[in-house]
Amino acid sequence: MKVIRLLLSVGVLFALTQCKKPEEKSGDQIKPMTELNVPSTFDWKMAHTVNFHITGSSGTDVKVTSTDGSVTFYKCRIKPGTTTVDIPLSIPDVVREVLVNGITVPLTGPNVQVTLPALKGILLDNYCLFFDLSDYLNLGDITELNNASAFTIEGWAVQPDVDLPATKTLFNKSALGFNDIRVYTNGGTLYIHLGNGSDSYAAYANYSTEILDNNWYHWAVVYDGTGVTNADRLKLYLNGNSTEKVLAFTGTIPAVTSSALDGEDAFLSYPWEPWAGYMDEVRIWSVARTGAEIATTYNKLIAGSTANLLACWRMDEATGTTAYDETSHNYDAYIHICT
Repeated sequence: MKVIRLLLSVGVLFALTQCKKPEEKSGDQIKPMTELNVPSTFDWKMAHTVNFHITGSSGTDVKVTSTDGSVTFYKCRIKPGTTTVDIPLSIPDVVREVLVNGITVPLTGPNVQVTLPALKGILLDNYCLFFDLSDYLNLGDITELNNASAFTIEGWAVQPDVDLPATKTLFNKSALGFNDIRVYTNGGTLYIHLGNGSDSYAAYANYSTEILDNNWYHWAVVYDGTGVTNADRLKLYLNGNSTEKVLAFTGTIPAVTSSALDGEDAFLSYPWEPWAGYMDEVRIWSVARTGAEIATTYNKLIAGSTANLLACWRMDEATGTTAYDETSHNYDAYIHICT
């Protein structure tokens, strides 16, 4: 029994010694940041700068992402008329390679050279422009529309309130005295004015029955001054349908547009009658395109070198005040306020 009691006593003593509260150390062990002894060579950065020198086709969209595609570091476009873009990017230190337009690029140093293959199509995330209040794009004086006998203007748009009883301008190039090329909506009707000294225009009253609020739709206005009747000379196509809409005409659509348009800038939206909503992929052609031609390309990207294409604004820049023309005519547009 004595042996058992002795063992129990030793066991209890051992347990008490193991449960003993640690001695508290004297003094404050946490130093403020200002007292830390940090070597002067220590780099506090969690990222490093990589200078990308990217060579590709004129007008190519550039996208730099993580290799798994989950993080986009940068998006831009090689400006039409050039073949290179230089961009310094701050890349997290843990990232050792990125994707540039689907090409894996190792980050082995501060300077990276990337050569892109031929343009295969758009890579940016489908940017567009939003117009409100006094927003507009100034396209400059598109001289091919002055004293012209044919053209096609087309684009994509969204309108929050199709029946809004106010003038909302899609396109405008005009001078005083009924000399104009105008496309606008008002109170559920779409109007196309084409005057050469007299007030001549077409109206499509069924516009609001086909176009839904806040939905994307495609519009195309075709002018052919060689036509015999008003309906031959001015046509409207919607949503890639190869059959033109039935228009109601006022006055006589002229055989040529007005020479008074010389020196007058063209606009998407208009400072005094602005568009309310979105626009994208607006194109101007020097010919009267057929309904079949419009249906073939209305929802496809086309090259800026396409025959008879006067101007093409993809509106994918995502930053800055310039919407670049994809063609060699260089009708780069000034973006006023639009987001």
